[in-house]
Amino acid sequence: MITKKLFLVLSIAIAMLSTGETVSAQQKAESNYTPTIIAGVRKADSWTMDNTKEGIYSLELKEGGALTQLNEGVSKNLAPLGGAVYVDGKMDGINFTAVEDYGGMSYIVRHVQYNMEDWSLNYNKMLSDLDRNFISSCGLAHDPVTGKNYGIFFNFNLDWQVVDRKFGTIDFTNEQPSREVISVMNTPMVAIACDNDGVLYGIGQDGFLYIINKSNGNVSLVGDTGIENLSTQPMSAVVDPKTNKLYWNVVNTAYKAAIYELDKQTGAATKVIDTPDNAVLVNMYIAEPQAADDAPAAVDNLSAVFEGEETTGSVSFTAPTTSYLGDPISGTLNYTISANGEEKATGTVEVGATVEQTISAEVGDNEIVVTVSNQAGMSPEAKVNVYVGPDTPMAPEDVVFEYDYDNKEVSLAWKAPAKGIHDKDLQADQLTYVIHRMEGDVMVAENVQDTNYKYQYSQNELAPVYFTVAATNKGVATGEAAPSNKAVIGNPLAVPYTQRFNSGSSFDLFTVVDANNDSKTWEWGKNYSGDGRAEYFYNRELDADDWLITPPIYLFADAEYELKFDAQTAYVNCLDYLGVAYGRGFDVAAYETLFDKITLNEPQSQTFTKSDIIPSVSGAYYFGFHAYSPYQYGGLLLIDNISITLKDDHNSIADRSADKAVVKVVDGGVAIANATGKTVEIFTADGRLVAQNAGAAYMMRALPRGLYIVRVGADTLRVAVR
Repeated sequence: MITKKLFLVLSIAIAMLSTGETVSAQQKAESNYTPTIIAGVRKADSWTMDNTKEGIYSLELKEGGALTQLNEGVSKNLAPLGGAVYVDGKMDGINFTAVEDYGGMSYIVRHVQYNMEDWSLNYNKMLSDLDRNFISSCGLAHDPVTGKNYGIFFNFNLDWQVVDRKFGTIDFTNEQPSREVISVMNTPMVAIACDNDGVLYGIGQDGFLYIINKSNGNVSLVGDTGIENLSTQPMSAVVDPKTNKLYWNVVNTAYKAAIYELDKQTGAATKVIDTPDNAVLVNMYIAEPQAADDAPAAVDNLSAVFEGEETTGSVSFTAPTTSYLGDPISGTLNYTISANGEEKATGTVEVGATVEQTISAEVGDNEIVVTVSNQAGMSPEAKVNVYVGPDTPMAPEDVVFEYDYDNKEVSLAWKAPAKGIHDKDLQADQLTYVIHRMEGDVMVAENVQDTNYKYQYSQNELAPVYFTVAATNKGVATGEAAPSNKAVIGNPLAVPYTQRFNSGSSFDLFTVVDANNDSKTWEWGKNYSGDGRAEYFYNRELDADDWLITPPIYLFADAEYELKFDAQTAYVNCLDYLGVAYGRGFDVAAYETLFDKITLNEPQSQTFTKSDIIPSVSGAYYFGFHAYSPYQYGGLLLIDNISITLKDDHNSIADRSADKAVVKVVDGGVAIANATGKTVEIFTADGRLVAQNAGAAYMMRALPRGLYIVRVGADTLRVAVR
């Protein structure tokens, strides 16, 4: 009997000692642990109307803990009032903004998703009025057991008045969320949170803690938190997944904020800290621990170096000297190195020692991940990103497109990129190029080795054309394409030419050159009477440098042409400068000047005329109107009623009315213009057909000396080629 009693006493003593050691270890672990809360901040005392800093913040839950903004310079809308959850590295939430609508109030509702790694926006989808009931009145709670997201959602009528509140779930799997209603919630809640066991807690507006039945929405009372005078400001609750403790950020009617721990058995609240800056926190979140307490901390000084374009490189790091919890550790650790999820090397390292390991990686962006482990478990991951292999070239520069009408030849030239997008030097002899014709995205050539390219190309119908050129490095990495200048090519128009800009489509065949790249340039517009015109509206900070260029117009050598157009500035006290030039090709610097500087300072239309335009070579010509108004005085520059007519041509033999063709003898042949839609035939004096063309606007034909008969439609002419 004595033996049994002694055994019982010893057993109890041993049990007490064991329990004491366990509690002591747990207390030690908890005393070293400080949870970090992630939360959206809607308001704070230090903010002003002109300097709000709404966004996502971190807060160490301890006295002296400070709010640190995580999204500075990224996005402000990271505190959605309609609730948010944090799952798989993404924050999904319902953001809503109040707007006045026909004398009342309505809301714009959006589903926002952010990447938690850098808080960049994945998407921001505007939802329809039918989705107005996605707004949760007390935040959202993610259930770690079922994976569902619970909320208590406003039920609005069509006038945005609250009818009641619905308890249910919301699914953010797709950009268009879906909601499932479970029941009507009659107990007003200010915050909800789900613990590690899937128990859903709600904190009522009455200051009591409740458990919410997830199946039917019924509530059961836990107890009084002891917190009174709750404000109508947003509040939030969260469960720490490490300790399973429930925390609540309270804002009282005096607009003082504090974070409390709630006893899940009694509801009693114990203040942990006063919330810094009396911040209004929403959507509080505490991440799961990245490692076990006694597992190693993450490695330090991680780097990955791949010289030049090599695919073999060196990864180095320093092994930790402390555990995840911060206690000293000793001995040997196991390490693993992976690249894009593929294991590349393993080994052992002494605590605090440095490892330098050679690995190979695939060409492209690589995420290098290093972990170390001991008997307690694996460390958090340490990561570094590195680009491996041949770099992707930057876009070529100064892509210039020219067109030779005489030979129907496209000419392209560009500058080779010197660097890749990862700042690696490129070797010019290792670059090739791929060329596309736009619009239509037609591949013209690939594997082009030079920085210029020519090829035969023609199109009958006038249309704007430009090209893109992209560089490929060593045949494996192709960079972004660079566009050339845009120009209108095709069968040239014939004289007489008139453009009154009656419709927006009349502007389609004009080429606009925004030479100063300020996005202020020529466009089609109309006056109050609805009459069309070409307009240039000035930049308030930069002098104008913008060209408006006509479609190609066929001119004969040695013939005299006349240009007329109307121009004006639209406003009083404004000063606009306009130059006019013409030439072949797209290089306006090579054009011949017709008007060097027209000064426009009155809102009155003026007609300008230039005669004695005598081309030295027959072919397609462009007329360019150059706005170069000073930014201090410029206004709205207008051009209208452009006309080009044949004034005198003593060598031609033809009716020059608008509906007739123009036939001209040129050196060594015949040129015919204004023949659109008509069949052109050239016969020898004895009736032999030597040339034929159907439907083209113009035609040139080299011929031996002699007499010829030219028939254009129903008209017949005799010409002599000397």
